[in-house]
Amino acid sequence: MICCRRLSIAFVCALTMLGDAVVRAQIPVPLSDNVSDLAGEWKRDPRRGTGGICGVVEDETITFAFTEPRSVSIRSRYFTGNVPLDGSSASIGSGRTIVASTDAGWLKLSITTARDGGFANVMQEVFILNRDRRELTLWRTLNTVLPDGSSGKIDCGNRAASIYLRQ
Repeated sequence: MICCRRLSIAFVCALTMLGDAVVRAQIPVPLSDNVSDLAGEWKRDPRRGTGGICGVVEDETITFAFTEPRSVSIRSRYFTGNVPLDGSSASIGSGRTIVASTDAGWLKLSITTARDGGFANVMQEVFILNRDRRELTLWRTLNTVLPDGSSGKIDCGNRAASIYLRQ
């Protein structure tokens, strides 16, 4: 019994010391069908979609290509470049960084833009395919991070869903 308690205490101490490193571990994006089937060009259906984010213009077309070493090449009006799929952050200029992850198995991009005074805007985009893989829903959410690290909210609209059709 004493041996088990000592082992438990040692385990908790080890987790406490490694906790920070575990939280920051980079998790690669698995190339499941939900991710790899995004490859190709997508054109927005202007008749469909909902919501809106102040100051953000919807992309008319989005193109995805998967490349080696594990990255996704994205071309749109909002962002053009390669995003690593190993969970690491990439600088995309002008104080912006991008990280790829998944949300319920779908590709998620988080774009952080540093602002004055320690604030930051965080745009999260989740790309969701329908069952026959001919329609793509882009679900965007824009929020802020306050200087103390807590979350804030954009007051003039922070969610939008747009529908794109495979070309």
